[in-house]
Amino acid sequence: MKRNRRPKQFLQEHSLSLPTLGVVILWITLYRVSDPSTHPGSFFGMPLRTGPEC
Repeated sequence: MKRNRRPKQFLQEHSLSLPTLGVVILWITLYRVSDPSTHPGSFFGMPLRTGPEC
């Protein structure tokens, strides 16, 4: 027997993942448009950089 899902259940199940996805998309967008030689640009870029050149 299959239960019908209500829209409220979707929001309850994904109430943390949707805002997290929004923050990650915002962070990547700010990283792409910022200048890495400035303080804000280096702030947004630091968590996204990997490797020994950091």
